[in-house]
Order: sequence, then structure tokens, then C-alpha cells
Amino acid sequence: MRALRQRGPLALAILGGCADPQPVPTPPPGSEEAAVEQAPADAPAAAEPVVSPTPGVVRESGRTTVLAAAEIEHLAVARRGFAWVEGGSVRALLDGDESPRVLATIVDPHGLASDGDQVCWLGDETNGCHDLTRDVAIPLPRVAGPGDQEALAFGDVLYARSRPDGLWRIEGEHVERLRLRLDSEWRLLPGLGAASKVAFVVAIEPRAAKWWFVRVPVRGKAERIAAPRATREGRWAVDGRGALAWIGDGGGVMVVDPGRVTARVAVHANADLTDVQRLCWCGADVCTIAGGVLWRHTAGGEAVKLAEGVGEVGRVSCGFGRAAWTERGGGVGRLVAIAGA
Repeated sequence: MRALRQRGPLALAILGGCADPQPVPTPPPGSEEAAVEQAPADAPAAAEPVVSPTPGVVRESGRTTVLAAAEIEHLAVARRGFAWVEGGSVRALLDGDESPRVLATIVDPHGLASDGDQVCWLGDETNGCHDLTRDVAIPLPRVAGPGDQEALAFGDVLYARSRPDGLWRIEGEHVERLRLRLDSEWRLLPGLGAASKVAFVVAIEPRAAKWWFVRVPVRGKAERIAAPRATREGRWAVDGRGALAWIGDGGGVMVVDPGRVTARVAVHANADLTDVQRLCWCGADVCTIAGGVLWRHTAGGEAVKLAEGVGEVGRVSCGFGRAAWTERGGGVGRLVAIAGA
């Protein structure tokens, strides 16, 4: 049995019954046969190194793409361009700029908002605004301590949120707390919307397992509007009139008009809108990102394709004739903006 496990002429001789077992000759060192016998198995090919795109600005086909060195955390469009948060600093790219400008450094912002002419933020270090038309910094009062300021939105003035349930109106140096009375078990979700003399938040009622939009006027009682369970930042938005829009459970878009609590279907779900990622207001029209396409839905029911090839979206901001969004992946922060939205 030991002989059957051997190779070459020896094995053939035993099977044929022709000769006694003979040792298989060993090729002399340095010979071609020895090189074949002693060659090691091929090593696996080394993986190609992943090379991240170089941070910078790319303008082509009507798009402006910013490749950032760090993740883009917040985003806001303005009349002359757009601003974002990168690596704890606030940056902006305005019309005519060849490269981004730094508006504030090491502020660790937790909110970013624009009224078109200025950009404002809440920061762990400092709050502030930057007037883009005059290129000057403006101080902004705090609403809570470091780590407790959560969100910022423009309505008629600035509105802010703080942990756990603070809701504030900021007008110049004057800060006023709005009446947001929720059951102690209710929990606020990230996000904030605002219009003239009103703010919007999203809350969960744990015992009933219900989601609610809460409309909080500067004066008067708060009102609840039923919200879908998938409600989160980027899937609902408030326009300057105070109209609230959100992505419906089956796709499409629902809207509650100012002063009402009953929702209407603004955009019906269809083959192109069954997987809506994000939503925003493009002026008086709703814009959606679905199936890699940025759509604008007019009041007359027309769907206008604004951009194709949109990747997996993180944040989105629309207004002032612009739309901008961040895309995930690729090893760098990626921000894409278009005009004419």
C-alpha cells in the first residue's frame, strides 16, 4: 500500500507488475527539473491601493462638485452659492469663487441655516452668522451649553432647538423660548423646520408607537399632525409659507397647507417615485430625489427632471434657485450643487 502512494515510473511499474520498486531519481540541484519541483506556489496578487479623489472643486455639465477632505455634516444653499460644515469648520463656495472660503474654524457646528444672504450656525465653541453680501461675521447668542444645541432653521427670524426639548426664537440679541409642552415620555427626533412665526418638530409617542409633526406657533397652542414612522431629517420640509411636506409611506409626497392639520396628496406615487430618498422645497414646488434623479414637481402636476446620476444621498438643501446634496462613499466628503432648481 505504501508503494501505491508514490509517483512517476515507480507507480506505473507496480501497477503493471513489471519490476521491483526502484527509488525515483532526484534531479541534481540547479537543473531545470529541480527548478520546476521546488518552485513555490504563486503568491496571491497584492490588492490595488485605494486612492481617494483629491479634494477640490469640479465644474462640469452644469454641476459644481466639491470633494472635501472630511465628511460633510451640514449643508445650506444661499442666493450666491452654498455653505457646509467640514471638519468642524464652516465653509462656503460662492459664485465666482475658484475654491472654497472658510467662514469659521474649530466651532464644531451642530446646525446650519441660511436666509439667502447670511449663513448661521450653532457651535460647541461659538455660535455665529456670516453675512455673505458684506463678507462680515455677526455674533449669535447661545440657547444652551456646549453639546446641547441641536438644530437651526430660518423662518421670519432664526429658530433653534436644544436638548432635551428646548425650542427657541432668536431675533438679534433677543432669545425667546417657545411653549412646547409634551408628555414626559415623548421624545423629539432630530430636525427642525420654520416659517413666519412658527416652528415644526417631530416627536414620538412611545406608548402608542405613533410619530407626530408638532407645529408650534410663537403665540398660541401647539398642534399635532400625524406623521409616518419613517419620518426623519431629509424626508420632510417646511417652506416659507409654512406648508409642511413629507414623503408618504408608499412613495409620493403629502402636504399640509398653512393653518390646516389635514394632509393632501401633492405628488402621487408612480414608477419613478416608489423609492424617494430625500425631499425639499424648491420655491413653491416640491423637489424629490428618487431613483438617482432630482425631480421638481410643479403645482400643475408636471414632473421636471433637474439632474440624473445622483448617488446615495446624505443631506439635501434647496431654495433661491439652487439645489445641493451630499453623496456618501468614495473616501471623501462629496457635495453636488446645481443652479436653476
